[in-house]
Amino acid sequence: MIEQTSRQQFVGAVGVFYEGKAVFEEDGEWYHISSDGKPAYPQRYKMTEYYQNGFAWVQKHDGTWVKINKKGQEI
Repeated sequence: MIEQTSRQQFVGAVGVFYEGKAVFEEDGEWYHISSDGKPAYPQRYKMTEYYQNGFAWVQKHDGTWVKINKKGQEI
């Protein structure tokens, strides 16, 4: 969740931005956020990796790993 003030404050754990996206953890679920602080896609995962060359690896809640593009679509 993002609180709007004169500076953005993130409620949760946020990583470093790579390729315009950062990993973000909120309530035990992970996803990517854009530089404006908004979620990059609606899905939530057990774990996420950073984007490299336009793709990121994410771990689904069932334990399987899949590769996604910047829109959150599985590749």
